[in-house]
Amino acid sequence: MLSTEKRLTNVLDGTLKNFLSYLLNTRDEFSNELSDTYSQKERYEFIYSCSLNTIDEYIHNKDYTILLSLSTLSIFNLFKENFRLRMFERILIKTDYISDKTQTIIDKFSCLKESLNGFQKNDIMENLASTTN
Repeated sequence: MLSTEKRLTNVLDGTLKNFLSYLLNTRDEFSNELSDTYSQKERYEFIYSCSLNTIDEYIHNKDYTILLSLSTLSIFNLFKENFRLRMFERILIKTDYISDKTQTIIDKFSCLKESLNGFQKNDIMENLASTTN
């Protein structure tokens, strides 16, 4: 039987994977909400920074629960709030207590800065699934 801490880590990792998938699928919608005075690359960078701020805040506040569905919904809502507030400048919160596996998942969010087609998005998620299981 897994300890509560290990189960929470597993839920956090699952939540972050779901969050990345969500952002890969909705990034263009969020990008379209930003001013046309920014290049597409800049808008992707803003979304990436906002996602990292969201992750930092989410982990720092320990907003995740044992239930993956609730944790996933919570991080989606937190991102939407941060995006509306235009929290694009990275405010680093100390999260050095996260596992290496969790950090690997967070590092994968850098793909949000790139222009990707559907096949590339699928490859990212498949690669993430195979490297973190």
